[in-house]
Amino acid sequence: MPIDLRKVLILIPTLNPTIELEKYIDELINNNFKDILVVNDGSSENCNEIFKYIKNKKECTILEHKNNEGKGKSLKDGLQDFQK
Repeated sequence: MPIDLRKVLILIPTLNPTIELEKYIDELINNNFKDILVVNDGSSENCNEIFKYIKNKKECTILEHKNNEGKGKSLKDGLQDFQK
């Protein structure tokens, strides 16, 4: 039985991502994933262009942490945000 990708959440905690994250996001979208949540865990301002690119994707949501709170907290907050 195939998986319904409309019901799969991709949760990506990130801190100071590189251009590779844009490629990864595009690949997920090309594979029909519809719910992609990126948790910005206190990245520097040098990453603003990457997050602007991601925000323009209708399949993506960004949850912002002002300070680095760690991968565990990012995952927990991401799941809680998605369940709202």
